[in-house]
Parts: sequence; C-alpha cells; structure tokens
Amino acid sequence: MMDWPLLWTMLKNHRANRVNRGKIGHTETMELPPVSAEDAAAFGAATGDPNPAYEKSGGPLPPLYIAKLVLPSMKRIWQLPGLHLNLLRMVHAEQTVRWHRPLYSGRPLRLAVTLTGVQSTPAGELVKISGSCYADGKAAVEGVTGLLVRTKRHRQVRLPPPDRLPAERFRIGIASSEGQQFDYARASGDRNVIHTSEWAARAAGLPRTILHGACVLAMACRTLTDALASGDSARIEKIRCRFSRPAIPGEPLTLVAYEGSDRRGVPFEVRDESGRPTIKNGYFRYR
Repeated sequence: MMDWPLLWTMLKNHRANRVNRGKIGHTETMELPPVSAEDAAAFGAATGDPNPAYEKSGGPLPPLYIAKLVLPSMKRIWQLPGLHLNLLRMVHAEQTVRWHRPLYSGRPLRLAVTLTGVQSTPAGELVKISGSCYADGKAAVEGVTGLLVRTKRHRQVRLPPPDRLPAERFRIGIASSEGQQFDYARASGDRNVIHTSEWAARAAGLPRTILHGACVLAMACRTLTDALASGDSARIEKIRCRFSRPAIPGEPLTLVAYEGSDRRGVPFEVRDESGRPTIKNGYFRYR
C-alpha cells in the first residue's frame, strides 16, 4: 500500500528547511468522473459511517468524501518541483469545510485547488491550501486545509492561558479500531507513510502509525450529525477544527460538545482515552 511517488518526494525533501513562497498561487484543476456508489460506501465504512444510502447509485456521498476528491490535486501541489515541502515533518494542522449542497454519486464534478499561503509560526510553517468542488456548474463544497511543517528542532512555545471552556452540552464515545488506518488509506487514497509504515511513523517522531486526522474528523462529523441533525447529512453546513494530537488506532475517543451562542452552531472537542484533545477548537454548524 506504499505511495511510491509520495515516498520519493519525502526522501528528496527530507533536508528542506523552508517552503518556497514563490509557488503561492499555483492552482490545480480537475474534471472528475462520477463517483461510484461502491467507493462511497467503502469510504463510509472506513470512517464508521455505514449509511445504506451511500450504497445506492445516485445516493449522497459521505460528507468528508471531499477529502478523497481533493487529495490527488493536493499531492500534485506537495510534489511541485522547487516547492521544497518537507513531508516527513508535515502534519495536518487545521481543516475547514463548508457545504452549500450535498454531493451525489454518479454525477461528474469539477475541482479547483490552490496553494494560497505559507505562514511562519513558532511551531513551523503553516501551508494553506484552498479548494472548491463544483457540481452542475455551481460550487457545492469549499474548504481550507492547513498543513504544519514542523521545525526541525522543537522550540518550547509559550502559550497563552487556555480559554475557559463553556458548559458541556453532551459527550459521546467514538470507537476506533486497529487497522482502521489501513482501511481509510485504501478508501481515501491517502497512503501517507506515517499512517501505513511503522518505520516511517517513528522516523517522523511518532510513537507508531496513527489515524488520519481527516478520518477522525469524519467520525466526529458523523457523530454530530446523528446527535444534532437526525442523521441527515444534507443539513450539515460547516465544520472546522484544529488537530492537536495524533489519534492511535484502536484506542477509544470521546466527542465533547459545548454550549454555544449560536443556536445552530456547536463547539466541540475530540479527546483520547487519557482526556487529551486530539481535535480542539472544533465547530459544527447545521441547518
């Protein structure tokens, strides 16, 4: 299940220390063939979302299926000659997705994905990639991905005192499973070696292979949709989060939702079994 072109880029750029800002603005566009119901159902199963509607031709796609759709374009950006993106030190740091309307299997789609910025932070360089997915000529889903290329030497960052969390609204357990990282890699096409190779994960400073952040977010999105929108994914408007710690396959997770000032918007976190957040600053809005 090795992604050899990605591995080659990782090895080629393993000494890179600075992302080339001259590549900002580079855009990849793609005309996509219709997604099959089989692929939609496989993605749902890999993210703990076995919705029978995905199995029907012309049925809805899982909400976070957009992660699979944009991945080939994102990989082409990661592998741009001269970009000098150090994949071995890169982690998924932030994600925002907004849905104008659902996507369906059996329909052609169009993508535009752009490298929109590189920002220096105390923890490293934050690379921003924005994308839009069009169906029937209209924007259906838009999103921004933040990828952190960590500094080679981890500097201690003085953080401000944490904000006081609002009152808890509810909490729900989320089960992960050993091997889910491989299931998601197959279903999504994201075969980044920190998820599929113990050696590469340890070389990147991780304790072992980890769950994809996008997979954990998809599981959280499904849990929130079931709890707040009667399981109707067409009612999802927006989700955003920061990824703060790796999630380990097979270890239980807990989604904690908080009271918010917006009646249709819910702040949330996802915590590991020791109570540490793997996802924080989460926000879910539904119609």
